[in-house]
Amino acid sequence: MKPDVKLTAYDKRTDRMIAAALVPQGVIAEARRIAKVPATDPELSGAYPLTVDQVTQIAGKAGFTLDPGRYDYCLEAFLPKVEARTHAGPPKTRKERAKLNAARARERAVPETA
Repeated sequence: MKPDVKLTAYDKRTDRMIAAALVPQGVIAEARRIAKVPATDPELSGAYPLTVDQVTQIAGKAGFTLDPGRYDYCLEAFLPKVEARTHAGPPKTRKERAKLNAARARERAVPETA
């Protein structure tokens, strides 16, 4: 199951996600380039904070109308919604998202051999 790539908006005061817009498939590669997502993250498992210029570029290519100065934006991937959930749902703040991303990175880390 391929993740959905979204442009997420966070309230600057509370740090809570307030909106997420699905990036069209034809724009994802360009959005990844603009957001400077490294090739070492092919599944976009991190949350990539965007500058106002990056948000403006991605929004323009995706056909979104946004106010880049009003919110903090990130480029993120989410698993597509499924009918039944067995957990409390996705993290609500960037801090929670970063904590989850760090845990996933530790799980993927290959132990060094002596």
